Amino acid sequence: MLRSEMLIAMLQAATRVTDKSHRVWTLLSLALRMAQNIGLLENSAITNVRPFEKEQRRRLLMAIGLLDAQAALEKASEPMIIEAWLPPSVVPLNINDADISLSTTEEVTARQDFTDSTFLVLTSKTQILARFLCFSASPNPQANEWKERQSRLNTFQQEIAPLFATNNLETMNSAWYWYTKSTAECIVAWMQLFTVRPLRQQIGRSAPVVHHADLLKLGVKVLEETRKIVRDPRGIPWRWYGGFFAPWHALAVSLAELCVCDDTYLLEACWPIIQVSFFRMNDIVPEHNGESVWEPMLRLMRRAEQKMESIKSRGAGIIALGLAIQLGSEQGESQQSFVAEDLTPPWIPPNDSGNQPPTGDVFDIWPDLRDSTVNLMTDMSSTSADEIAWASWEDFINDLNQTDGVMAFS
Repeated sequence: MLRSEMLIAMLQAATRVTDKSHRVWTLLSLALRMAQNIGLLENSAITNVRPFEKEQRRRLLMAIGLLDAQAALEKASEPMIIEAWLPPSVVPLNINDADISLSTTEEVTARQDFTDSTFLVLTSKTQILARFLCFSASPNPQANEWKERQSRLNTFQQEIAPLFATNNLETMNSAWYWYTKSTAECIVAWMQLFTVRPLRQQIGRSAPVVHHADLLKLGVKVLEETRKIVRDPRGIPWRWYGGFFAPWHALAVSLAELCVCDDTYLLEACWPIIQVSFFRMNDIVPEHNGESVWEPMLRLMRRAEQKMESIKSRGAGIIALGLAIQLGSEQGESQQSFVAEDLTPPWIPPNDSGNQPPTGDVFDIWPDLRDSTVNLMTDMSSTSADEIAWASWEDFINDLNQTDGVMAFS
């Protein structure tokens, strides 16, 4: 039965990348039912199996769980597997392939550095955290507390950081190490976005107090880094995996924050990346007869386009006024002067926020797995800016929950 279950999971994974029909969901339901029949969800209670089979059972359950989480995120619906069914004991061991075999009789000890299984451990821990942060099925009450959400993310980063410790130069220079570490950094950043911009509706709860410029920067940075991983030649062997997760949530966060941002220099830096990501995801995010996140995303994109058009119009008006003043000065009608260089780039109007043009890397925010966690929240009191930005996000979530075929997060 275990082999049949593995074949179903592999078939489901293969069709997941290319098949946009409901066949994927049907196979996933079948795989989960078979997993229940062979006791995969009671792994911790099973003691009469060899270490190799026990490890295979862990890996199979987490593979099904990953597909389940992906399907739920894709359609903004609830997963079939809830957080309570995935305790830490079901996470696969961080071991090399040579550490275990069919003839192994003694329990294998997990390693504390980078191994052949590190990517699997990473994705397993990620989906457990994602169920806590994103989904409302059998919700953990702590999932509604902003500080607890941030604390869970901090713990997650502390757990995965040691997995990338290695003194082996060959390993550090390998494409597999680069791909796994780059993916881990994107995951930490992505989970940070989920921490302060959840998918479930937060009825009656106050807005999280965040650094809004950093939130916009991080959202755009996730889009850019995800695109870099896909395009980098080192990642070609695993490029198919990129078809599993389109970072539409990061795009939605970026668009919602852009709609309420007044830093025109930051907007100018973010907008081209957002546009490229939007059109790229337009081909990636499946639209099952309207049962997807894309309809609300289209409406959010239109709001963002209107915001950028209004800024461009204001910039054009300022340029026209400046040219008129300059022309009048040349004709002796005015002694005022206008310096075109003051408008850089030419369509950007004076910054409403009082910020100055950036001098370094605009997106100077990214998690360091070894040293620091990106924490977007502050201990300051909530401001009108927090409320406005939160309202922008809630508008999108409400729109998402009202879309036909999308199961509401409550």
